[in-house]
Amino acid sequence: MAPHSDTVPGERLTMPPWARNLPMILIVVGGILGLIALFTNPKQFGYSYLLAFMFYLSICLGALFLVLIHHLFDAMWSVPLRRITEHLAFLLPVMGILFIPIAILAPTIYQWLAEAMQHKVHADHALAAKQPIFSAPWFYGIAIGLFLIWTWLSWNLRRWSLRQDKTGEALCTYKLRKYSAGGI
Repeated sequence: MAPHSDTVPGERLTMPPWARNLPMILIVVGGILGLIALFTNPKQFGYSYLLAFMFYLSICLGALFLVLIHHLFDAMWSVPLRRITEHLAFLLPVMGILFIPIAILAPTIYQWLAEAMQHKVHADHALAAKQPIFSAPWFYGIAIGLFLIWTWLSWNLRRWSLRQDKTGEALCTYKLRKYSAGGI
């Protein structure tokens, strides 16, 4: 026996006006609480923001990896997931923008970067040998480079995939394989 429903088929459910604005209200409240946390304890805010950022970055990079694997192996099982993973991978430019607070708070978050900015010499030979890459210019350069590569790769994969859906050309498949091979 089916459960009883009070709604008539085809009838639309209406939401109260405050419920329609609830997501925006929660975003504003979260932003205000984040700013309060930033000014009261910037180090803890940096660690918390870094944790959340890395969680969402791993989702975007995992989606990019699935797209790359899909095109490299012509996997048929991933076709229903392809568009979703392409859209998730295409969020990498947004993640690049969301990296800005980490870049600003990096000397607070990373002790090695604060020491490198003060030009402290390390007694440990392994750290002293890696000193050129453990510096502020290299840290920011590598971060910018990675986000540019990821953005370029996800943009090209999405562009050729959408073109393939419209035209069905074999050229699109070859381009997608080429970009996927380079991306791996």
